[in-house]
Amino acid sequence: MTKPVYSYKIYKSTEETFVQTIDALLGLVESERKPVRFVFFGNPVSNKEYVSQKELIEEKVVEKYGSLCPACSFVAQPPMDARVVLEVTYIDNPESLSISHKELDGSPYVVVESEGYKEVIVGGISDDPLEHTIREQCKNVFVKVGKLLVRENVKASDIVRQWNYIERITDFDGDYQHYQCFNDVRTYFYSRYEWKNGYPAATGIGVSFGGIYLDFNIIVGSAVDLVPLDNKLQVPAHDYSQRVLLGVEDKYLKEKTTPKFERGKAVFTEDFKMSYISGTAAIRGELSQVSDDVLVQTRTTLHNIAYLVSQENLLNSGVKSCPEKVNYLMLRAYIKHTSDLDAVKKYMENYCPLTEISYLYADVCREELLIEIEGIVAYN
Repeated sequence: MTKPVYSYKIYKSTEETFVQTIDALLGLVESERKPVRFVFFGNPVSNKEYVSQKELIEEKVVEKYGSLCPACSFVAQPPMDARVVLEVTYIDNPESLSISHKELDGSPYVVVESEGYKEVIVGGISDDPLEHTIREQCKNVFVKVGKLLVRENVKASDIVRQWNYIERITDFDGDYQHYQCFNDVRTYFYSRYEWKNGYPAATGIGVSFGGIYLDFNIIVGSAVDLVPLDNKLQVPAHDYSQRVLLGVEDKYLKEKTTPKFERGKAVFTEDFKMSYISGTAAIRGELSQVSDDVLVQTRTTLHNIAYLVSQENLLNSGVKSCPEKVNYLMLRAYIKHTSDLDAVKKYMENYCPLTEISYLYADVCREELLIEIEGIVAYN
């Protein structure tokens, strides 16, 4: 079996107009390499502008790549050190793999296969933020996810990493908090599947506009071990008590449902070992660390992550023969206040000076949290 070898690059642009910025970013993508995922981060001022900018990005990507488009999403999170940021996932050994480019309702996705291995890379599964409520969008987005699963003959329980972008995540529509509404719909959708390898690693994060949209990776195959990661410092999110969940109970499920994700997910093959780190914050047990100092929260968050991906924790989780050295390949820092950027950036770049990092302005899933960090690590 040949496992795809991924690398990650973050490109930043400060061109004067949005069109110039997108052209400049796509010009930075290395032509001799194989991109399979684009994630653009920008700052639209309304849902109407979000839709128009998203359409422009899609047109530009198709113009450049034709029928070989990467999975592509546009996230309404203002970059804190650029006009627009582009995260690119490259496959470094495409000649050793079968790579198919497909689409679902106009959204491109990529299927990577070799003997005993299949990965589906999906971006930008969304609904219409101009026409539908948040609850309607949650339902419609998961209907689209279900269609893709059937088409690819896989299950929701094969998702290893999921990004959940939620407009104004902590706001309420009546008695229903947006994030809790998303959790309830996700729980209902997930309830149709058995989760023998745990839930996906995931991030639930706020966006300014765009409604509800999802990115995710699916992996199936006899030659890969998928191991859910939790740690002794934090209660698993799917085991939270009702006291930390906001809003009213779902009228069908008869409770406020918990966020269905693991703190991380290890993906191990004979020749490649890595982990996805879920969105992580300064939470111990199930309670937020009470501090209004962003660096206190940043240190706690990074300590949570360091333990999660440590050899000790992986071995305790059932991963066999885990190498000791951890390499942080890419990180995202979601920061609640722009005034905190300089302190966070200095701290994180000292902590992991060789790592690609995006700094994004975003609401975290709890009002008191000032920063959330996610990432990807490899072991050797």
